[in-house]
Amino acid sequence: MKSVARWVRFPSLTAILEQKNMRVWILILLLLGVSPPVRAEATAVEFLAEHSQASEDGKTYLVGFLAGILAGYGWSNITLKTTGGEPLFCLNRMGEAEVEDPIQLLKKAMAKDIGAATLPVGAVLLSYLRRQYPCAVPKLEKSPTYTPPGL
Repeated sequence: MKSVARWVRFPSLTAILEQKNMRVWILILLLLGVSPPVRAEATAVEFLAEHSQASEDGKTYLVGFLAGILAGYGWSNITLKTTGGEPLFCLNRMGEAEVEDPIQLLKKAMAKDIGAATLPVGAVLLSYLRRQYPCAVPKLEKSPTYTPPGL
């Protein structure tokens, strides 16, 4: 019985590596394997440090970024309410005024929670709003007492 190796010609490793495209792919794979991890969002401390060093235009951009996060949370609340879900938080008049200054809101959030400094800025804002402005839990009505049939 003849072996499979005699019937099928397998290219050698050097023949594969000699192909120009293959060398490029190997180089790409090696570079991907050694690339450092990337974080998508700054921590609260990093964000405030960046804000304090930014130009006026930069500060405007950073405040707009926080305002965009807060607007997204607001739209999430509206969506949750309209689909019968529980909103993330429920702002009162004081909360509505507080949200108007996102930088102060972030500073208050960090002052209330020591561990918030190392969390992403969006998570800090959401956590603060949920703690400060929880939604009232509706009181459950007493259900009628169940009486089994025949009693």
